[in-house]
Amino acid sequence: PVESRGVGRARLRRRRGRADSMRAALLLACLAFWAATADAGSFISGSLRWRHLSGGDTGPVRVRIETVTYWKRDFSPFRGTADDGYLAIGDTVKLTAQNTVQLDFGDGTTTFINGTVVDVHRGSLMQWVGVHSVHIKEYPSRARLETLREIFEGRGDVQDADGKTFNIDYTPWTVRLTGCCRYNDQINDPGLKVLLQTTINTAKASASPDPRTLPEISLVSMSPTHSTFTVASPLPTMSPANPISGVVRWSWCSGVVWTAPMWGGGVYAPAINELTGVVTWPTGVNTAGVYHLCVHVTANPRDPVQGVYSQTDFRVRVLPSGTILPRLILAPNGVPGAFSMLSPFWTSSHIGFQNTFQIGGASNSTTSDLTIVSGFRGPGSTLSFTSGNGSLAATLSVSPPLGYEGWTAMCFSVMFRGQYNASTQGCINMNISADAKPIISATAPDFQVSAVGFRLREGQELRAIINGFKPAEEDNVTVFLRSELDGANSFVPITSGNNASSLFTYTPPRAESGMTQQACFAARGSQGALRVQEEAVTCLSVEIERCVWTVKEGESLLTLAQDLGMSWLQLWNYNKGLLQQPDKDLKTGDGIKVGQPYQVQMGDSLYNIAERFSTTVARLVALNADLKASTDLALGQRICVSFDSCASNIV
Repeated sequence: PVESRGVGRARLRRRRGRADSMRAALLLACLAFWAATADAGSFISGSLRWRHLSGGDTGPVRVRIETVTYWKRDFSPFRGTADDGYLAIGDTVKLTAQNTVQLDFGDGTTTFINGTVVDVHRGSLMQWVGVHSVHIKEYPSRARLETLREIFEGRGDVQDADGKTFNIDYTPWTVRLTGCCRYNDQINDPGLKVLLQTTINTAKASASPDPRTLPEISLVSMSPTHSTFTVASPLPTMSPANPISGVVRWSWCSGVVWTAPMWGGGVYAPAINELTGVVTWPTGVNTAGVYHLCVHVTANPRDPVQGVYSQTDFRVRVLPSGTILPRLILAPNGVPGAFSMLSPFWTSSHIGFQNTFQIGGASNSTTSDLTIVSGFRGPGSTLSFTSGNGSLAATLSVSPPLGYEGWTAMCFSVMFRGQYNASTQGCINMNISADAKPIISATAPDFQVSAVGFRLREGQELRAIINGFKPAEEDNVTVFLRSELDGANSFVPITSGNNASSLFTYTPPRAESGMTQQACFAARGSQGALRVQEEAVTCLSVEIERCVWTVKEGESLLTLAQDLGMSWLQLWNYNKGLLQQPDKDLKTGDGIKVGQPYQVQMGDSLYNIAERFSTTVARLVALNADLKASTDLALGQRICVSFDSCASNIV
């Protein structure tokens, strides 16, 4: 009995163990099923980019790494402030997704992604949200490894004490975005994990290529008209309107989780032009369905190991043959045309300003309702539209913040509401420039002696055009006088806008003869919270000539001589070359010499100069407004002197 009881207990333990194992297995299966249903099939599109912020050749470097990912809008963890309880633009979202979505910085550190919703698409059968995340990362050096390689010809990067020449080879930092899982209606790689990469090497580049596409691009099977699109991916430092061939190259991703779509045993497959980024879809076979593509964009491809690259992953929906698509109309700044990386058209935008562009859509049916589809537009943008009678009118407003200078692209299409049918993708190339302070200039040709210097005599009128210019055409510059001058008659605006000008008039009074005055002006752009420079100030130098007065109405040699304390014959003697008949030739507005220039010698003072020229210190001060009786003279200084008609006035 004891033995049978022991055997019974053992059997019971085994049965309980099997039950526990079954319960554990069921629990794991439930967890796996829950995780799969929560995560699998939610990822639609993604891309990576980075930009160098600071750091030198030897110390740490700081970079800004950005991810843009698109997900099913009804993904269960995505709850937000929209009217249906899901995410709305501006909501913050944590893309932990059961700890599967993370960013690996390549230096042994990782982070889960917290981002801001920048796009919500609800107008078709395919609904998504776009999440933008920014990570400021400090690396200990500009590349993961720097090794010296001796060279024997050409100029190298460094030279040692023995005269040997070396090049520096760089192994970049590799950043990886991983997550799970791809949207599960795709023909290639449904439900599989995501892997996107970019490399960071600030010794070779200040930024990565910036790939931009729509999350999902529409084509039509077996249609040459709807079989191509461009993966827009400008370098911030290079104009796509005038590219340098070969600096940027496009290819399919390698070393990541994706399977290239192909048909007919590889006879038919998408092709990508390595110099332009144009993707051509095969038209000789029926390819209707949903796919995803992964595109690898390299800068400095002649040095592929040390160069930098970034990747983007997006969907392509090939609609059945014969499907009718709406038309996208892009006309930024009123310039019509389909914008793409191959287009010569481009537009500009300025940090701190609201830049507005118009986008249109049309269809063959006046009863169709259209909606607009957008890819990542960068921070600081809004997109609104109205639709009806088979047409769409959208307004894109862009207010780029600091740190996003350079070239970028924004891609759009229009779609029949409630369907999958979308127009071919079109992209706007945009050059974002920092808000520069105004440039101030002044012109008065009759008196100008330098860019900011003028010379005239007392009594003459200076009419100077003061101009304030800013490159941003949408800015409004105000130019105004910053200093008050005795004799400043007026300051009157002439033109407005980003190239504003005003007329400054100034007549120096006689009491300022010999002085150099300053007139200061400011140019200020319109108000904006993101301004880099609000105002620029410049000061003009106005030199008032010595020893020359301007004849006023009613003045004669006699009255002028009395004011100067000399005889009219003495005054005439200064001006014999000008006045042949002193009682007739003198006219209002003429310049008349009232003394002679003198250059200060060693040991000179106002007192001994007055004694030498039989005049007074008071008279010298009256002729030279920049002097006082106590002024110490500088060797080589120029002053105006004249003889006094009465020697007894010498002091």
